[in-house]
Amino acid sequence: MNPCRRYEESIILYSHQELGRKKVITLQKHLSQCERCRGYLDGLNHVLQVIEKHGAFNCNAQVTGVRRHLYPRNSALQG
Repeated sequence: MNPCRRYEESIILYSHQELGRKKVITLQKHLSQCERCRGYLDGLNHVLQVIEKHGAFNCNAQVTGVRRHLYPRNSALQG
């Protein structure tokens, strides 16, 4: 699921807990109304959990599965 372009960077920073307080409030308000961005954040959080659990070098299969879920159109093109 693709996020709104305007919020993509903020969502990434938010998922890493690196977004400033004022922007957090704005993003949280947006997330409460935008299913696409909530889905994108959920996907990012899942990837981060997989990386924490399995380590960056042992999670390629899990990340590939998440990528296929988040971007099914792109996965179909890649085979």
